[in-house]
Amino acid sequence: MMVLRHTSAHHLVLNLSICDPSLYLDYSWKVHDDLCGSDHFPIEIHCNFASHCQTNSSWKLCKADWNTVSDKYNSKLTTELICDSDDPVSNFTNTLIGIANDTIPKSKSRCVKYNTIWYNDECKNARKERKKALKSREKTANLRQPGEIQNHLC
Repeated sequence: MMVLRHTSAHHLVLNLSICDPSLYLDYSWKVHDDLCGSDHFPIEIHCNFASHCQTNSSWKLCKADWNTVSDKYNSKLTTELICDSDDPVSNFTNTLIGIANDTIPKSKSRCVKYNTIWYNDECKNARKERKKALKSREKTANLRQPGEIQNHLC
């Protein structure tokens, strides 16, 4: 049950979230501050640790010293090195990647935030207007008679 006290605009929520005890400290729980078009305030459950959304770093080709790269390729990529091995393709590839790692700077790994295609400017404006209307409702609720209580069942 949720009780809205119009005199103070405080929200009392009785809600239940069930999880495995091993997950209890990994998540936090709170009541969302927006109705989101519903007749009751939804709950938010957040993960308390960083998500594993690291991207691989990439070479910054525009910052490479190509003279040094070329010199290393000429000195390390010899016919004997490649052809005299059991796996010439793998040896060639590993040598190329090793030289690139040694001579070409890389970008830092970073966390990528996934874009939601459906969340556009129209959604953003609708959410802004809904928040504005909720604040307006809370202001007018404070002007009502003390003791007036409205109950909502979840």
